[in-house]
Amino acid sequence: METKTLGNVLLVTGHTYEQISVANKMIVENIKKNIPELKETNLAQLYPNFAIDVKAEQEKLTWADTVIIQVPIFWFSMPAIVMRWIEEVFQHGWAYGSEGKALKGKRIIVGATSGSPLEVYESGAAGLTVEDFNKRFRTTFSYCNMNYKGFVLCGGCFNMGDGKVDPAMAGKAEQHVEKLLAGLNG
Repeated sequence: METKTLGNVLLVTGHTYEQISVANKMIVENIKKNIPELKETNLAQLYPNFAIDVKAEQEKLTWADTVIIQVPIFWFSMPAIVMRWIEEVFQHGWAYGSEGKALKGKRIIVGATSGSPLEVYESGAAGLTVEDFNKRFRTTFSYCNMNYKGFVLCGGCFNMGDGKVDPAMAGKAEQHVEKLLAGLNG
């Protein structure tokens, strides 16, 4: 997909343990390589005490035409800082409700990594399926009148924080970004 058609792109990250992350770091680097003009908001770095600057974050979302959220799956959801960001920034009367039109029509896609292999979520062995995540995020962002473009999960990304990178991880990261970009085009 040609990145010009994405308009202004906001990349939202928020990895609780980003200093030992391997997969998410590689994915974020690949996203930045493919969309060099994007703006990134790293919630874990900006708001380590969860004191989110709502106005600043709303201004970023107002600027953006396309939003990419890239996070690890923690306890079958997004990291707490990203959920908090949604709770505080996507306010009634701004993001949703009869007067809430600020996000209307903006493209959004959610990318995530999981330590468990993708098959665990495809089969439902974890108790949730990929479609369960997709439905949850689709409901949230569609409620805000956003143009939800899907959920992309990269499984088998468990890292012990030893700094060693499985050579297959680079290929997974590239494929993940390709799927995110294809989803934005779909």
